[in-house]
Amino acid sequence: MRSVGLKVLKNKLSEYVRLAAAGETVLVTDRERVVAEIGPPRGRRNLPDDELMARGVREGWLTPPRIAEA
Repeated sequence: MRSVGLKVLKNKLSEYVRLAAAGETVLVTDRERVVAEIGPPRGRRNLPDDELMARGVREGWLTPPRIAEA
């Protein structure tokens, strides 16, 4: 696990995002105090709206709107 100060993070953000994407957790510090973490995604917590609607239609608990003909 690495740590990085805010100023360095600002100047090298893409480098630290690549580390997080590769699975490493980066601690963000401000005046020697940890204030945030950057890390890889922790799995799916919430489905995006489109996927949630598609799942609802497939499972039958959601009916898609009907398009009115003009």
